[in-house]
Amino acid sequence: MSIIQTIRDKGAKVSVVLIALALVGFILTDYFSGRGQGGFTGSNTVGKVNGKSIGFEDFNKRVEQMEANIKQQAMQYGQNPDQAIVNSQAIEETWNQEINRMLLYGEIDKIGFQIGKKELGDILYGPNAPADLKRQFSDEAGNYNAVLAKQNIDQMLKKGTPEQKENINSYINELEQIRKSEKFISLLTNSVNFPRWFVEKQNADNSQIANISMVRQTYATIPDSTIKITDKEIADYISKHKDDFKQEESRSISYVTFSASPSAADSAETINSLLSRKEDFAAAADMEQFLISEGVTNYYNGYISGKTIQVAAKDSIFRTPVGGIYGPYLDGNSYVMAKLEGVRTMPDTVKLRHILVATMQRDQQSGAMYPVRDSATAKNRIDSIRNAINTGSNFDTLCVKLSDDPGSKDKGGVYENVYSGQMVSAFNDFIFLNPVGSKGVVKTEFGYHYIEILSQKGSGAGYKVAYLPKEIIASQETDNKAQNDANTFAADSRDMKSFDEGFEKNWKPKGYVKGIATNIPRIGAEIR
Repeated sequence: MSIIQTIRDKGAKVSVVLIALALVGFILTDYFSGRGQGGFTGSNTVGKVNGKSIGFEDFNKRVEQMEANIKQQAMQYGQNPDQAIVNSQAIEETWNQEINRMLLYGEIDKIGFQIGKKELGDILYGPNAPADLKRQFSDEAGNYNAVLAKQNIDQMLKKGTPEQKENINSYINELEQIRKSEKFISLLTNSVNFPRWFVEKQNADNSQIANISMVRQTYATIPDSTIKITDKEIADYISKHKDDFKQEESRSISYVTFSASPSAADSAETINSLLSRKEDFAAAADMEQFLISEGVTNYYNGYISGKTIQVAAKDSIFRTPVGGIYGPYLDGNSYVMAKLEGVRTMPDTVKLRHILVATMQRDQQSGAMYPVRDSATAKNRIDSIRNAINTGSNFDTLCVKLSDDPGSKDKGGVYENVYSGQMVSAFNDFIFLNPVGSKGVVKTEFGYHYIEILSQKGSGAGYKVAYLPKEIIASQETDNKAQNDANTFAADSRDMKSFDEGFEKNWKPKGYVKGIATNIPRIGAEIR
C-alpha cells in the first residue's frame, strides 16, 4: 500500500503540471515594450490566458506592488537596484503569477466549487482563521476574538469608505480562492489511482537483473587522418537522409536603428537640473523628507561600513568633508550627488538578541504592511518586558512568549553576524554605534525592540551618505529627431537597392549601423 500511495502522491503532482501545460495559451501584447517607453499604448489588454484577457490597469497595479516589494527588500540591504532591472523582474514575476492564478482558477470554475456563507464564516472566524486576523483581534494572552473580528468586518462593509469596502471585499475574495484551490488540489490528490496489475508489473520489472558483456571503443581512439571520406559519400548520405537536412522557409531583414537614447544635450540638462538643487540638498535639515519631495524613497538613514558600500565613486565620496557634497557623477543611467552626513568607527558584524513588540507586520504573500496594535499599547508592553528583564526574568522565556519576530523568537531572539545595512536604520545604528553589553528600547517602523548587544567583530569606518539621483531622460527633441530621421530613411528606401545606397551615402557616415535579422521562421500566414 505504501508503494501505491507513493505513486498516487507523485501522480497527482504530475497531473497538475500536465493540466497546466496543456492549458497554457496566451498572447503577450505590447505591454512590455510600451511600459519600457514610459507608457502603455494601444490595446488595454496585456495578454490572454485560455481566452481570458488580463487588463492593463489591474496588471499594472500588481506590477507596481511587486516593484515596491522588490525595492523594499533591496533597501533593507542598503542597495539601490537599477529601475530597469526592477521593472523587468517585477513584470516577469507578476506575469508568471497571473498565468498560474488564471489557469488554476479556470479549472476551479469549470468544476463549480462554491463557498457558502457558513464555510466563509469558518474561514474568517473559525479555529483556523487567517494569521493576520488573529494577530489583529487577539488579546494579550493570544486568544482570538472572533466576535470582535466579525463586528469590525461587518462595520467596514456597511459604513466604510469605498476604498475600505473594496479592500475588504478583495481580501475575502482572495481567501475564498485559496479555499477553492485547497479543495481542487485535494480532489486531484485523492482521485489519482493506478491498477494493481500496473504496480505489480512495475515491481517485477524493477526486480529483474541481467548480466551484460560488452566491448567498447571510443571514436577518440581512432585518428582522423586514417579515415577518408569522399565528396560522393557525403552526397550519397545527404541524398538518403534528405529529411534530416530539410530547411524550413525563413526570411532575413535588413534594418537601420535610429537611436532615441539621451543626447549630450540631454545629459547636460540633467546635470544642470541636479546642480540647481545642490544648495537645498546641502542645507536640508530633514534629509528623509527632502529626498521624498524629490521622488527618492530609498534613503537609508543609518551608518553602513565602507567595506560593504558598493556605489560608483565611493572613494571620492569618503574623502569628502562631513557635510560636503560630491558630484554630480555618473552612475548607470543617472547623475547623482552624494552628501556625506557622518563618519563613525564601527564593527564589521554584530551578534545580538532582541524582543519585538510589533505595531506593523509584513504579509508574507503580498509584502504589504498591516497594523497589529497601536503604538501606545506596544510601548507599554515593551516597557514591561524591559522591567521584567531588569528584575531577573528569563530573556529566552519572555522572547518565546511575547516576541512578534518569527525569524528569531524560537532562537532566543538571537541574530548572528549581522552586517551594517541589513537591519532598518534605527535598529542598525543602535547595534553598530554602541558597545558590547548595551541594552535598550529602539522604535522602528515595525514597532518597539528591546535589544541587547552580545558581541562585535572587526572594525572600520562607517559612513552615512544621502544620495540625490536624477535619471538621464531623452528630451522630446531627441525623440522627435530619431523619429524624423527614421521616417526620412523609410521614405527614401523604395526597394533594397535604394535602401542600401541611401544608407551608405547618407547615414553610414553619421555613425549609424545597419543590422540583419536572420532565420526568422514562418508562423502561420505571417512572417514575424
